[in-house]
Amino acid sequence: MDPITPPTTLSERDAVAALCLMAAQADGLRPAERTRLAEVFEALGGVDTARLFKDVLLGRVRMEDAVAAVTDPGMRAYAFEMAVAACDADGHTSPAERAFLDALERALGLTHDDAMATIAQAEALADAPLGGGTAPAAAGTPGGALVTAPPAAQEVATDAATAPAAAAPDLDRLVLQRAILAGGLELLPQSLATMAIVPVQLKTVHDIGRAHGYALDQGSIRELLAIAGVGLTGQVLEGFARKLFGGAIRGLAGKTAGKIGKTATSAVTTFATTYAIGKVADAYYGGGRTIDTARIKEVFAVELERGRSLFDRYQGDVRQRAATTDLGELTRQLRM
Repeated sequence: MDPITPPTTLSERDAVAALCLMAAQADGLRPAERTRLAEVFEALGGVDTARLFKDVLLGRVRMEDAVAAVTDPGMRAYAFEMAVAACDADGHTSPAERAFLDALERALGLTHDDAMATIAQAEALADAPLGGGTAPAAAGTPGGALVTAPPAAQEVATDAATAPAAAAPDLDRLVLQRAILAGGLELLPQSLATMAIVPVQLKTVHDIGRAHGYALDQGSIRELLAIAGVGLTGQVLEGFARKLFGGAIRGLAGKTAGKIGKTATSAVTTFATTYAIGKVADAYYGGGRTIDTARIKEVFAVELERGRSLFDRYQGDVRQRAATTDLGELTRQLRM
């Protein structure tokens, strides 16, 4: 998936956003994600953008009408990539989502081979096995992608009482470097980069759980993130919305956003979210999975603010990661 310049006309921009939203709700959106996306659209563009969000979710905008507004072939491919990412953000494409994508492929006039290649790349990320693969290079090293997680000190524990203690400094480094990587991905123009953010976050939780002695599958990881309040579909759509509507989301990225300008606003949010996800995972699995829902939410909120405050210090590292990350290599490592 090559970089594509986002649409420049209002009608084309709104049409692409509408198609992306339609894809997101193909098999339903959680109430929390609806609320979050409503906030995003309100902050992005005021009345018109908010109306677009409401019109799509209420079924007032038809796929055929949105497609008709996107005339450039490159923009049509871009719209399809965004739709695929929205469908795959919460896991493998469901039958309802696949039916939507099939209809969108036909409406956009894409070749079936091109459409299937896009879907295959996205699902390679969505279905990336969460095995304990090792990364060939440390973060910060040109070409390096994932930081190797500290291995468990013994056989994977099946009981919380037997979970081995992890080396906290190593996990702190892991969390920080994954946050830097995710923030860097947010700065890249490729839609594949945006698709890779959620798998990076999932693998971060997996590797932290493994370091504490727990074997995790995607279901258990997604459940923990849902408790913390991380909407994976909403997160992906928010990233695309920033790219479509100008980058800055007023009032949603914290005070740091005003200091660094709209170019890096999305990186702040993704950096902070990934940092908080890692810290929640460390607290939860390091505590033997004994902390309750309220505490999980509390830890996430505190660490999210801490992540935002840390971004200024690591902004240069985030930009370096954006400049040196090889998306193909990252995808391969996520599947290890």
